[in-house]
Amino acid sequence: MLRRVLFLAFALAALASATPAAAQGPRIVVVLKAGTTKGPLAPYEKAAKAFKTALQPEAEVLIEPGSLASAVVSVQAESPDLLVAFGTEAAEFAEKNFPAIPRVVALAPGAQDVTTAAAYTLITPEISAELQVKWIDDTLPDVREVGVIFDPRASQRRLDELVAAAKGREGSPLEIVPIPVAAESEVPAAFTAFKKNRKSTGTALLFIPDRTVNTGGTLNYLFKETLAAAIPVIGFNSWFADNGAVLSFGVDYTAVGLQAAAAARALPANGPGWVEGPKKVTVWVNQRVADKIRVRTDYDPDKVQEIH
Repeated sequence: MLRRVLFLAFALAALASATPAAAQGPRIVVVLKAGTTKGPLAPYEKAAKAFKTALQPEAEVLIEPGSLASAVVSVQAESPDLLVAFGTEAAEFAEKNFPAIPRVVALAPGAQDVTTAAAYTLITPEISAELQVKWIDDTLPDVREVGVIFDPRASQRRLDELVAAAKGREGSPLEIVPIPVAAESEVPAAFTAFKKNRKSTGTALLFIPDRTVNTGGTLNYLFKETLAAAIPVIGFNSWFADNGAVLSFGVDYTAVGLQAAAAARALPANGPGWVEGPKKVTVWVNQRVADKIRVRTDYDPDKVQEIH
C-alpha cells in the first residue's frame, strides 16, 4: 500500500443538503483558471463542479492567458450580482475587472489582503497552523526542526502562525525554521544553506501555498534533493502525497465547492470581509517513502477523530 489515507472532517450535512437557488436569487457567475486538473495546482474544477450541484450559475468563465479581454466581456454579458472565484488567478481577475461586485473567493492564498469588494467571503485553502504542527509532532516523532521556504511578501503571516503554533504546543520540541527567498532563483542556495546548517538529522521540509516557491522546476529540484538527503517532505495537497511527501495535508475540493455555495447564500448577511477556513481536511501518510528514507512514523488510524 503506497499510502494510508486518514480523514479529519467537520460536519458537512448542511452543505450537502444545499438546494438549487430560486429563480429570484442573485445572478451568479463562476470564474476559474482553465486547465488546472494536473500537477501541484489545486483542481479548481472539482470545487466549481460541486458548487453547481448546489447553486446553478448563469455562466462559468475560464480565465486563460491571452484571452482575458474576452473573459471580461463574457462576465459583463451576464450582468452578475455575485461572482464566485476559484483560485488566485480568478480572484485577481475579479478584483481587477469587477471590484464593486460582491463575491465569494475560494482557494486563493492572500486574497483577503488585496480585495476592495464591498462584500465578500473568502474561503482560504489554509489548514490551521495548530493542526499541522500537531500532526507533524505526533506523526514524525524524530523530527525536531521543520524548514519552510517562503517569500515573505506573500507568506510572512502564514510563517508567523506556524512559528507561534510550534512554540505554543506544550511539551513539543518542534522548531519551525524560516527559509526566506525573494525569487524562485534563490531557492537552491537557500535550501543548500538550510541543509548544511541543520542541527540534527531530525529535519523535515514543509511546503506551504507560496507562488514564488511552488513552481514545477523548484518542486522537482526540492523533491530530488530532499530524497537524496533523507529529509522528509510535508506537503499541502494530494499531489505531494503522490509524489513522495511522507506527510501531507489536503483540502477536500468538493467540500469547498459546497462551502462556497453556502457562503454565496449567506453573503449579504455576512457582510464585508468574512473569512473562513476549509471544512474538511485529509491527512496522508506515505509509509513507503518513510521506510525508504528511514524516517520513523507513529500514528494510529483507528484513533483519528472528528475535529470540532
